[in-house]
Amino acid sequence: MRWFRNKSRNALSKIWRAFVLAAVSVAYFSGVFNPRKVNTPAEEYRTDHDTMKEQSKSVVSQELASDEDYADAFRLMLTGLSNMCFQRSSADFRRIISREKVGLLWSWHPEKYWEDHVLPELQEEVTIIDVGANVGQFAIPNAEAGHNVLSFEPNPDTCKLLQSIATKKKLHRKIELHCVAVGEQRGTLKFSNSSQPSTSFAAESHEPSSQSDTLLEIPVERVDDTVSSSRQIFLLKTDTQGFELGVLKGAKDLIRSGNVFMLLIEFSYGLLKRSGTDPVELLNYVYDNGYVCTHMAYHTRKKTLTNEILYGIVDFSPTDRNENTVAFEDFIESLRIVRTVDSAGVSGWTDLLCLRPAC
Repeated sequence: MRWFRNKSRNALSKIWRAFVLAAVSVAYFSGVFNPRKVNTPAEEYRTDHDTMKEQSKSVVSQELASDEDYADAFRLMLTGLSNMCFQRSSADFRRIISREKVGLLWSWHPEKYWEDHVLPELQEEVTIIDVGANVGQFAIPNAEAGHNVLSFEPNPDTCKLLQSIATKKKLHRKIELHCVAVGEQRGTLKFSNSSQPSTSFAAESHEPSSQSDTLLEIPVERVDDTVSSSRQIFLLKTDTQGFELGVLKGAKDLIRSGNVFMLLIEFSYGLLKRSGTDPVELLNYVYDNGYVCTHMAYHTRKKTLTNEILYGIVDFSPTDRNENTVAFEDFIESLRIVRTVDSAGVSGWTDLLCLRPAC
């Protein structure tokens, strides 16, 4: 009887092993456990990117007549990282291109995207303008990659720290640092000197925002006063806590010259409103100068069990997954209150990535 029980147990064990082996085999060949058949989102991006890059080499002039045309043209330019000649139709295009349609992932913030997917593709030395440089989170990696960076930082202490970091890293010849604010007109402005080093700009105020802050009178320069409109600029980045429109208006000669390939603009509903800027006015200014934009990751305050103030990236898109574009008004409304499962139901911000596809 014991022999029978042992034999039965052995038979069941063999049947179980055979079942598990069959299940694993099915999973493997279907791609569940097969690393050769399952790609991460970043790997899928790379595969699509390589395909699009080959296509971008053979593009000839074509008309931009639909939302889909604009999305396709934008992705080709973003993949090839070069200007292309597309003819704009008579219709006035005023929409934000879907992030998904140009291959960007919801979790990519600008620095990650730039370091992982743009810098490795640049084969030649370029010049970048970084307005609101802070301590060099954006400038340092670009300089280390061999590119020239014109950095503007208004906070004197932060600017000195960036200068020190650049010197220690022996990048002072690659980073041209200007310890000034940037705006539409030259002059001076009063800024709250926050004790937080991560704050490049604070809203103009006549009173310090806290007891630890002091009110500083900062010189204001225009980008056009520093950079010749004939100079080729690969990227103009502005992260200025709601003052982005003034920065762009102070660079109007450079922008209208057609010599700025790409714009990267922080777009915060709350900060734009606090600085007195209508968000749609900023979008119209960018589009009036021939650019069209997509957006990057959405940031907002997140829900916490302890009511702790915590900000982060949320998985959110203002467009349906099958849509090519979204209207300005709907895009702005999606930032007025970011409605996701893990958000706190307050306003948010993203970054606009803008190219000029039309000739």
